[in-house]
Amino acid sequence: MVTHNRHPQSSGLLLAELTALYGVQTAYRDSRGRWRESPIESVVKVLRALGAELGEGGTAGDECPGDRPLTAAIRARKRELEGLLLEPVLVAWDGVLAPVAAPPGSPDRLGPGGARIKLTLTLEDGAVEQWDAPSTVAWDSAKTGSGRTGAPGGRLPRLPRLPRLPYGYHRLLAETGGSTAEATVISAPRRCWASEPGHSGGPAEAGVRARVGYSTPEAPADPLSVLAGRPWGVFAPLYALRSERDWGAGDLADLGRFRDWVAARGGSVVSTLPLLAGFLDDPFEPAPYRPVSRLFWNEFYLAVEQIVEWDRCAAARELWGTADTQARVRALRADPLVDYRAVMALKRRVLERLAVCFFAEAGPGRREGFAAYLREHPQAEEYATFRARQEGHLGEEPTTAAARYHLYCQWQIEEQLGRLSGRDGPGLLLDLPLGVHPGGFDTWRWPELFVEGMSTGAPPDSFFSHGQDWEFPPLHPQRTREDGHAYFAACLRNHMRHARYLRIDHVMSLHRLFWVPVGAEPKDGVYVTYPAEESYAVLCLESRRSRTAVVGEDLGTVPSGVRSAMRRHGLLRTWVLQSALRPRTADTCAPVPRGAVACLNTHDMFPFAGFLQGDDIASREKSAQIGPERARRELAARRSLVARLATFLGLPLSDDDSADSLGSLHVAGLLAQALAHVAAGPGELVLVNLEDLLLETQPQNQPGTGAERPNWRRKLAGGLEVLAGL
Repeated sequence: MVTHNRHPQSSGLLLAELTALYGVQTAYRDSRGRWRESPIESVVKVLRALGAELGEGGTAGDECPGDRPLTAAIRARKRELEGLLLEPVLVAWDGVLAPVAAPPGSPDRLGPGGARIKLTLTLEDGAVEQWDAPSTVAWDSAKTGSGRTGAPGGRLPRLPRLPRLPYGYHRLLAETGGSTAEATVISAPRRCWASEPGHSGGPAEAGVRARVGYSTPEAPADPLSVLAGRPWGVFAPLYALRSERDWGAGDLADLGRFRDWVAARGGSVVSTLPLLAGFLDDPFEPAPYRPVSRLFWNEFYLAVEQIVEWDRCAAARELWGTADTQARVRALRADPLVDYRAVMALKRRVLERLAVCFFAEAGPGRREGFAAYLREHPQAEEYATFRARQEGHLGEEPTTAAARYHLYCQWQIEEQLGRLSGRDGPGLLLDLPLGVHPGGFDTWRWPELFVEGMSTGAPPDSFFSHGQDWEFPPLHPQRTREDGHAYFAACLRNHMRHARYLRIDHVMSLHRLFWVPVGAEPKDGVYVTYPAEESYAVLCLESRRSRTAVVGEDLGTVPSGVRSAMRRHGLLRTWVLQSALRPRTADTCAPVPRGAVACLNTHDMFPFAGFLQGDDIASREKSAQIGPERARRELAARRSLVARLATFLGLPLSDDDSADSLGSLHVAGLLAQALAHVAAGPGELVLVNLEDLLLETQPQNQPGTGAERPNWRRKLAGGLEVLAGL
């Protein structure tokens, strides 16, 4: 219940009723289990953003509005809900649609003695079936698909049971008493696709040293050898891969070579960060988790020399061969950080020439391939037009050349990804980010699906005491239902065409999302609920159709019910050793759970060697996230934790060792033992960070930092050529 000292208790009760009608949570438990209430001002702003009729906001208007406007808003919301004949989305698990619980209408329209109901079901393949409901409809106390009860007492009119449906997205039309309503029926399997059977290990501590085959740091074993006999893969950001042929950053040719190396070592998966389109000029936003679109790829990663037109386009090869171009490439290749602007500018000059050659000279077979791409990607031309207009043509018709460039690049990267993912051997583990850039294509093309005046973030936790604001708009929970979750399904299909595993960033967003009103502090955000079962139905259906396993990123503040829902629907969990260490309990490390992708760290954490040395603590002190005294205490605690971890893993530190001065051999030994520990557990897949194998110490991203840190830019210390020695 929401109350505020400045407002009568009745207003607090009315506000609580209104928030329940809109699925807004006014309080939550944080990562430490403490109960936190969101400010009333933020709650009111969120309600207005969701469509509550509370009048215009303002400095005073964002406080609790009072009994009269709250009562009016409650009545308006109830009229809206009661006016629905059908929920906008219905789920048929395993093809069985439960008796449809329709939102309550007036008794003379639908109910005992009411009008007959005509149902028309149009299947995904176009087949049509019709039924007439009896004039008397049974009443039931079940909840609707959105989880709310409707008529007083929760009694709802039930429509007839429909036959078992084929998997797919169908449309149900209901007609009665002059009223009509349509619903998307998602017929889906209850569980996502499961990849090869998971490893079933014994107790985590059993046989660890025997698996590694050594007990002293002077003779470290090959870290990857401890993973033999179970599914494993290696993670690396694609831009960070270096080679003797790169153009200043890794590309899909380098990813292919990396994949071949993993295959030769017996691995089954190659993982990387999101590969989606980004703004790399003006505006400039290289962060992979704020893409221009979740439906189109980043031409930054194209392997230019592998494009068919490369051998046919003299203009492109001449530009590439000039002394100036070669000098720029050498400088970009030698830079330890990725210069996105410079690399993209260089690639674009060459790619534009290739596009001109294609549109001027391509033969019938090549043109048919392009036409097929356009048929399979109906939004591609809109995307290309958007990008061309955004690139200096705002308010004008975009140039044909600019639009053609983007179309050509999207076609080519789709082809290269298809060749890479279609080969035998290790599959790709791709990453679907939570949001999109507020000025990107998706928010422009589907503005009704995104909420203006709101940003997505996270509440305060032990790492970010003031919370986080990720600066991209949340999806509107009701508008996405009215869309039949078509946008979400399209985003999944875009990735699952090429992914053997797909990671869902911040999987808790299927259940609820933390909204931060624009201009408010992140700590003052509000949780808004989402139709989780409907989203799981889309996930399960798309996963089965593409034979892609789904990994949920369930780190951070995880509400109750999320992990049980993940288990129920066959999503794999994410388990991270650095987060599972227990400095104050008898058990040094929490066990690896079944059905998990297990790893030592994530891209938002310091690599294993840096963690052991406490480099993350020193960095937080340097960026003023913590003070010197807290840094000193945390470093002392880290040294103690590392000593306990070393003992737990069977490599106790000697009196001459300290956690901040470990030699590379000892770090390598602890790394091998840590991987052996993870491999001995019952997880589904072990994922190894390539930076850990190279004993790197600095992270790819430090959340909460800005331009002072080279986030998303750090290349690996060695090129792909050094992998032969690993």
